[in-house]
Amino acid sequence: MSAWRTHRIGELGRIVTGKTPPASLPEMFCGTVPFLTPTDMKDDCRHVVTGRAVSTAWDPKSRALLPAQTICVVCIGATIGKICMTTEPTHTNQQVNSIIVDTTRFDPYFIYYAMRLKASELKSRAAGAATPIINKTAFSSVTIESPDLPTQKRIASFLTAYDDLIEVNRQRLTLLKDMSHGLFEEIVRRAQIEAPGNYVAMTDLVASTLGGDWGTDEPDEENNHQVRVIRGTDLRRISDGDFSSCPTRYISASSALKRTLRPHDVVLENSINARTRAAGTTHFCTQGMLDRLGGSVIAASFCRVFRFRLPEEAAVFHLELQRMHHSGEIEKFQVVAANGIANFQTTPFLRDARARLSIEENRNAIKKVLPLLDTRFAEQIGMLTASRNHLLPRLISGQLSVAAAERELLEAA
Repeated sequence: MSAWRTHRIGELGRIVTGKTPPASLPEMFCGTVPFLTPTDMKDDCRHVVTGRAVSTAWDPKSRALLPAQTICVVCIGATIGKICMTTEPTHTNQQVNSIIVDTTRFDPYFIYYAMRLKASELKSRAAGAATPIINKTAFSSVTIESPDLPTQKRIASFLTAYDDLIEVNRQRLTLLKDMSHGLFEEIVRRAQIEAPGNYVAMTDLVASTLGGDWGTDEPDEENNHQVRVIRGTDLRRISDGDFSSCPTRYISASSALKRTLRPHDVVLENSINARTRAAGTTHFCTQGMLDRLGGSVIAASFCRVFRFRLPEEAAVFHLELQRMHHSGEIEKFQVVAANGIANFQTTPFLRDARARLSIEENRNAIKKVLPLLDTRFAEQIGMLTASRNHLLPRLISGQLSVAAAERELLEAA
């Protein structure tokens, strides 16, 4: 392997700090140039879609315009270290410092992966201030290690292949979700034409409900059964293929016997800060998802688990709840306390909420939805992400060559 050298970020290319058009010029946000902010940047997503765009008149000389393959890093606020790469000319706000990479000496994708490993260092450098901040000078002084350009390209190509596969599976997962909702709504539409107003109480779908558990950090005499715990904050991540955030805890054997999740259980987020979103987010459990989490999985204390006699009932319950959550209808079944915490009201919901079709009369149609709730693409994303994250620090630090990484993968297969 070639010799590795230390470089300051400021030596990697041109460093640009973004800026935001003033409120007095609202017309500057009527344009076509993507305007990137930390809110647009998602964990573990190399490329992002921005929520807003600005006019070319905002920067007529293109001094702050970032070309494609620029590395953008959040340097102000709670999400310092969050990172993405541009795919087209882009502007950012002042919370973002960007590296326009000198491609004669460095590979942009290698720099992207190297910067992903710098998040903790950036956060530690910003610690102590009321508003964490890494200014342009401090950001430029952070160092990374890099080999010669051909070796950079080989490492980047290897890691990029992982992210490309992850993105393909994300697209497939999104398509499956859209198809499941589209097919379900078509089934509902036809059912209502054939039998208008033939709604079913949610309580008639559910066989039983149970609360979650939290257990202890370490095993003790009573809590000695190891489990993975799904919290409300994990539900969306799991549905997108991120299984890494679910903590390992210890509960009693009797609690595990009662609470271990099964295929077709629906987990509901029972309690949430109402300022962020409504309670009632759900996840439809599959065998593959439970296997990916280690088999012995429970819901956390602030979640509710719903069990069903048949998978068709679970599918209807889950999809109806997702629709209600998206439309805001779910909010009438939550109570917001003085501290801003919203609690889902299970009993009134089961009593008063209605599914828009009869299971018995539409069973065969509903069965067609079940394969679309499969989590195999989410599981594939989880496996690819775990493998990439295992190899990333060793490849970027020079501890592992691409050839050795390829051998490891072949041996693991």
